[in-house]
Amino acid sequence: MKISVEPTRFQYNYYNRGAAAPGKNIPPQVPDKNYNLPTSSLSLVNFPSISFKMNSDAGFLLSQAGRLKCAYSGRDMIPLMEAKNIYAKLLKRPNAQSAINFLVHYADYMHEVEGYVFDLFQDAPHKAKKDFQTILQEHKPDALTRLKEKQITVLSSADKIINTMGEPTAEKILKIKNQSIEQILNNGIFGRKAPLDLIKAIKAPQEDLAKVIKVYQAWYKLPASSKDMDAFIVKYSKEPHNNIAKRLISTAVGSIEHIRPQQRNGDDKLGNYLLVSAAFNNNRQSMPLSEYIMLNEEVDIAKNLQKYMNDVIREVNNPKSKFAQRSYYPESIKRAVEAETDGKMILNTEGLRISKAQQRQNNATDRLSQRYVVVCK
Repeated sequence: MKISVEPTRFQYNYYNRGAAAPGKNIPPQVPDKNYNLPTSSLSLVNFPSISFKMNSDAGFLLSQAGRLKCAYSGRDMIPLMEAKNIYAKLLKRPNAQSAINFLVHYADYMHEVEGYVFDLFQDAPHKAKKDFQTILQEHKPDALTRLKEKQITVLSSADKIINTMGEPTAEKILKIKNQSIEQILNNGIFGRKAPLDLIKAIKAPQEDLAKVIKVYQAWYKLPASSKDMDAFIVKYSKEPHNNIAKRLISTAVGSIEHIRPQQRNGDDKLGNYLLVSAAFNNNRQSMPLSEYIMLNEEVDIAKNLQKYMNDVIREVNNPKSKFAQRSYYPESIKRAVEAETDGKMILNTEGLRISKAQQRQNNATDRLSQRYVVVCK
């Protein structure tokens, strides 16, 4: 099966702020595509900060954030050095009004949820006498009520699937669900990582395996601060003003994404790198790329990857571009993406124009990079 690079059937535009009202998240749906992933491919879902040792390849690609768009979302990104300057200037903006006056120049970079929150700050009264934390704390009670309702709705969305499972498997999942709902009702604050990890730990018989995966897909839609405004309000109402200000744009900062994650022996080389916004880098972590595409169908990652490839080819074909000296990059990431998706996704490189001398050099580079070839098999 090939993953199409044409526009998908999904009508919801995740990055159109007008598509959903503030306080709403993407309608939870169980994807109807049958990927039949084995349970071993369901990887850990978490959102730690991005951290890796900088090398010359990573430094070069990060410097191109102003020229290339995010490989996963197709959106413009803020270059890392520019982001550092923005963060430093935000330290001198101690109240909501002053921070808004500065951040308004970067509003177009903000992702959907951050854009909604920024609108919330702009609409708040007496902004010069408040900071971002105070405003979020004022909205937290209502946001928490809505968040609880959405969490319980998502956890209940897979009940029909659970009811068709064998009794032992169904009991295990229902126990996870009931414990999660109890925690939501008692504590109010609840993350999606715990139930997802517990789902992945279930050893289901073969006849229940596909159904367990569908439950995982459904519960993956549990509200998170990166995709739901109420989850953002509840989480960041505990953070100081400056952290919230930085968070509004930090998800749009360009970062290095390993096509094959380092945790699964992916190489730390340009041929295994994509340039993506921090939001998508944090979200994916070590998840297999085919799984990440499956779980995030509201974003046409396949189509945007092809657009990224087209932009890279344009740069390589330009003799004045710094990419011209790295003409191996398009074919390298094409092979890496194909390997990481088990052949489900083939990127088109037909527009690449390189000389015979460059081709010979690229072939020599391939022969010297046996470690890369081995880990990607």
